[in-house]
Amino acid sequence: KPGEELAKVLGEPLPEDALVPKAYRGLTRVIMPTVRSSAATGESLSLKVIIQAGKSPRQALVQWRPIGAGKFNKVPLHHQARGVYSAQLPPEAAQGTAFEYNVWVIDADGKPAFFPPSAPAINQTVVVTPERTS
Repeated sequence: KPGEELAKVLGEPLPEDALVPKAYRGLTRVIMPTVRSSAATGESLSLKVIIQAGKSPRQALVQWRPIGAGKFNKVPLHHQARGVYSAQLPPEAAQGTAFEYNVWVIDADGKPAFFPPSAPAINQTVVVTPERTS
């Protein structure tokens, strides 16, 4: 509404560069609305990821491994709606005492984006807690 009111005052439509863009024009961003820092032994961890980008990414996945050990296992991110993606880490991820993961995205222009932003050098850590017994 303010744009319409301003156009009336000016007596002509606003120039294109004064309008709010309909598409995102910034750098690709990977956002985790909820970051888990712990999981129960054998829990299958569900992740929700928002990829803010002007175009759909070429590739989007989650990489996980036991903390500091060996090669990463890969799980694809599945598109849900608009920029929302999801992945399910298998129960094997939550074995031992801790694991680490990162979200790895290659945008439409071939540029990488990560969560956490420090990945792959420093990843998100999840501490595995023992199962509770009644």
